[in-house]
This record gives sequence, C-alpha cells and structure tokens, in this order.
Amino acid sequence: MKALESYDVEVSRLRLITNSWNCVFRVDTTDGTRFALRVTLPRPERHRSLVGAEVDFMAALAAGTELTVPMPVMNVDGDPVTEACAEGVPQPRDCVLFSWVTGRDLAEAVTPDSYCRLGEVMATMHDFASAWAPPPDFPLMTYDATIHLGESMVLLDDHAMRLYSREHRKIAALLLAKSDVNVAAAHRRGMAIVTHGDMHHWNVKVDRGQFAVIDFEDLQFATPVLDVATTLYYIRWRDDYAQLFEGYRAGYSSVRPWVEAFDGELEGLIPARGLDLLNVCIDSPELDMDLTEFSARIWNRCADLLGR
Repeated sequence: MKALESYDVEVSRLRLITNSWNCVFRVDTTDGTRFALRVTLPRPERHRSLVGAEVDFMAALAAGTELTVPMPVMNVDGDPVTEACAEGVPQPRDCVLFSWVTGRDLAEAVTPDSYCRLGEVMATMHDFASAWAPPPDFPLMTYDATIHLGESMVLLDDHAMRLYSREHRKIAALLLAKSDVNVAAAHRRGMAIVTHGDMHHWNVKVDRGQFAVIDFEDLQFATPVLDVATTLYYIRWRDDYAQLFEGYRAGYSSVRPWVEAFDGELEGLIPARGLDLLNVCIDSPELDMDLTEFSARIWNRCADLLGR
C-alpha cells in the first residue's frame, strides 16, 4: 500500500477489513504492533480539514476522559493525512493511520446491560464536549436539518422517485418536511456540542468488558438528543427495543440528565437518520446498491413514527 510508505512502520501483513464505504485495512508490523488504515471515499463534502478536526477532538477526548478511542498516527511529515494514488484507482485518496482497537463489535452482544454501558459512554462523551472549547473555525457541519452533512439533497429528485411506490411518492415530501421540523426544533431547544454523529453498535468495540468507540468521521455539532436519536435508530425496530432503550437511558442518566425535553421527543427524531442514509446511498452510485427494498423500508419506518 503506497500510503504506508509515508509512515515509520515496517509492514509484515496487510488485510482488508471492510470496503463497504471507506476502505479499511488491518496493518500488522514486524515489531508486532497493529494499526488500522482508513482509505477515505472521496466526496466533495469530505474536505481534508474535517480530518484535522476529527484528530483534534479524538486526542482531546482521550486526554480528558478515560474513554478508549483509536489514536491517529502522524506520517513522517507530521501530518495525520496522507494522500496516495494507486493504479486502477481513478483519483487520489486521503488515508489516515490509526492505532488498532481490540475487541469484538458491540453488535455481537446487544443486550440491555451492554446498552446501559453504551449510554454511559455517550453521556461521558457529551459531558466532555459540553465543557470543551473547540479551536477557532472548527470546520464541522451542524445537525439542524435532516440532510445536514453537506451531501446533495436528492431524496425528492426524479431519479430517486423511481425507487418508490406510488404511495411512497405521495408521502415522501411530507415525511421529510416533518423530520426537518422536528430536527430544527431539537436544535433550537438545546446547546450544540461536538458529537460523534454515528455511534451505532458496529462503531463500538468490546474487549473484556471495556468499551472503545471508533469511526469519528461523522463528527458534527449537534444537540445531545440528536446524537442519541442517531444511535437509537439502529435498534428502534428490534423486538427488544423497549428493554434496550430503558437500559440505555439508565446508563446515560447515571452520568448526566436525560436528553429529551419531553416524553417521546426521540420518536420524532429517530427517522432522520434513516432518511439521511437513504439520501447518501442515492447520491452515491459508486456503492452499486439495489435501493428498491431499502428505500421502501425507510419510508415505512418514517411513516410509522412520523405519520401517526
């Protein structure tokens, strides 16, 4: 891998971990140290300064709390980002090398107890961020609308509408508008802090009871309730959601006050994550996905929570 030539490491083995969005490799070195190399999918909204913000926050979080997060490794020029090219790849890619985090995905152990611990972890991060002063001109997007990370809004475009049934075509604009109203209201009610933005159970590692949070790429300014809503989206339609929710709320509330301004606020905010995911997938033809079933599922879920 060309990018690794810019780091003071001797590679003994390189293994692909995932290529579902970014490309991530496990890097084993001759001295036994392991790293994770992220090759970032190039998108107009993912400019390099965001990686600098990601690095700054992760370093501050690790220094200011007992939370475990991967630490970025500087290249030989003292830069956290290395641009590299490869034959057959159409454009240069920004690469970041991180320390390796051991453990299995929390997704393999989703229980009320594990979600209680996850709530504690997120509350600890929110407590830290509430007191942390970002550097001037910290270049993060603000979560104040459903589609908010700088990507093009394509959910209601003609080519997107071909994915939906006639019924879904009728309700798409209404549900998106309802989501926007709920998100904007939650943004106005609270104080926006630096948040992880994507703390689902595939972005948390568990090793002998210790939790570690990975993948800070979607770092953003948001009110805590919106950050929590993103996490809960990934479990909302499980049969054991009520038990997981109570575990999560108990864990979060053991560290800081619960996030909802009123009972049921989260129910109106959870669909925003699904709509944003669908928008990103439609806007990313390189993913080569069949979105027909996925889009129908998203709209049905939105109607379940927003259309009542």
